[in-house]
Amino acid sequence: MARWSSTAAGGVYNRYARPSQLGADRWAALIAARRRVADELFPSSCVVVNAGTAITVDALDSEGVFRGGIILPGLNLMLHALAENTAALRMPPGRYHDFPINTADALASGAMQAVCGAIEQMRRRLDADGPVPKAFLSGGAAADIAPHLTPPVEVVDNLVLEGVLALRRTMRIIVVLLVLANLALFLYTRLDSLGSGEGVRLAQQVQPDKIVLLSPQQVAALGPAKVSALADVCVEWGPLSDIDKARALALLEPLDLAKLITQKKVEVVANYWVFIPAAPNRSVADRRVEELKAQGVKDLLLVDSGPQRFAISLGVFRTEDAAQTRLAALEAQGVKTARVDSRVQAITQTALVVRDPPAPAVARMKDISGQRDQDRHMREDRVTIAPVASSAAAIRYAASAGDIALARALFVEYAQWLKVDLCFQGFDAELATLPGAYVPPRGRLLLAGAPGEAFGSIALRPLDGDSGCGCGTAAEAADALVAEVKRLYVQPAHRGEGWGDRLARALIDEARAIGYRELKLDTLEWMTAARALYAGIGFRECAPYYHNPLPGVVYMALAL
Repeated sequence: MARWSSTAAGGVYNRYARPSQLGADRWAALIAARRRVADELFPSSCVVVNAGTAITVDALDSEGVFRGGIILPGLNLMLHALAENTAALRMPPGRYHDFPINTADALASGAMQAVCGAIEQMRRRLDADGPVPKAFLSGGAAADIAPHLTPPVEVVDNLVLEGVLALRRTMRIIVVLLVLANLALFLYTRLDSLGSGEGVRLAQQVQPDKIVLLSPQQVAALGPAKVSALADVCVEWGPLSDIDKARALALLEPLDLAKLITQKKVEVVANYWVFIPAAPNRSVADRRVEELKAQGVKDLLLVDSGPQRFAISLGVFRTEDAAQTRLAALEAQGVKTARVDSRVQAITQTALVVRDPPAPAVARMKDISGQRDQDRHMREDRVTIAPVASSAAAIRYAASAGDIALARALFVEYAQWLKVDLCFQGFDAELATLPGAYVPPRGRLLLAGAPGEAFGSIALRPLDGDSGCGCGTAAEAADALVAEVKRLYVQPAHRGEGWGDRLARALIDEARAIGYRELKLDTLEWMTAARALYAGIGFRECAPYYHNPLPGVVYMALAL
């Protein structure tokens, strides 16, 4: 197979000192493994093992960065080398035992333990403080090695082929885009060449000089008689997120517009990052962080993995103006190296189109639009925009007995995924009494999924003595305006579709509507993707608000 000289492909970033020296089979296997973990709500690190004549053990962190790997002899090669170079060890094939009691089994068990020890050591080094990274095994000896490793382990027969196919699909997309670009260029030059011909004829038919756009004030000044004589119009309202769309349709339902409303998908972009470019190493990055703190800058995050490793994030904003305002404030504090860059990523939202709406409907839509714009202005803070897959699924309240049962199942699955005993949170009692503290008017329990199904959940409960969690401080119990975010979870099949971000934002909207002034939550230090998600929507680290006995707990808060 050919060698690869690229430093990034398929979501994997190659940190080999000389990328061209990395074998194509290892590179393809890394890309395939990344595709498998990238669909998770919190993409995890993993170890990729190709077990053939030689065995490679490669480390891939949670951001898709290939950290490096080792090469060692395969099982058969180890045994063959011993047989050829040590006359006394020419033995018939043995079998693995934890405690071998004959030489043939000792050889087979020694080779197996050498390989498994190398794999386990790589897993510990890749994520020393978190759960054991998943191991993907491929190659002829994969099925023999897998039973001797610590879970989670997955044997994939054609991991290298999966990666090759992923690369081919990427190249095919590039070719299609190039063809479309050339076609667009051809059409542009063709239309331009028409000159005073077809283009002029179409312009004469449309007569743009006779089209007049009227503002709402000008329409009102015309009077009812002239307004009624105007041609039929379409009013477009949007773009709307799924939860905003559901609310809008509910508010418009009394106006009986079902036959007039159509929906269309629109692409929304925006995301501006204020940051200090990546430092050459960790020590320089740490020094820069300390310098910023000395200048009074506390709202920052050191990027510790991925292609922007050792950059310092100073905020992600919805608009460029908001990002520039943040930059100006930093410069006023003496920060001279920060910059703004666009991080545009398309998300699919919905616009409602109403043809020839009656006057009451237009008035109602204006009222709702005004409220929505005001809410949006209030929330012009840091955001993280994630792609949202279009589907029949939506976010809804868990109200029926069936929904409560679905929520209970998701909570149990969440605890199993977390691999943490949640008894200190009274988890068993919480399951038995659902919705419990999450019941309205002070609590919320939201699900994501189609009607009768659910693949995601999030919950909100008051952080005081009435919640039953025993985690509110005396001050919080006194004002009763602080709530806790719990049980954000999305099943693996729907990760990578933006549902985690959408559930979190929907819950924040609900908390504002209830009247809470602050939200709090706790997460774990090794859950870097979860911490980034929370930070992206405005949460910041705070002092502990209750005692969590787990190691590496991170407490976060969001002022509403």
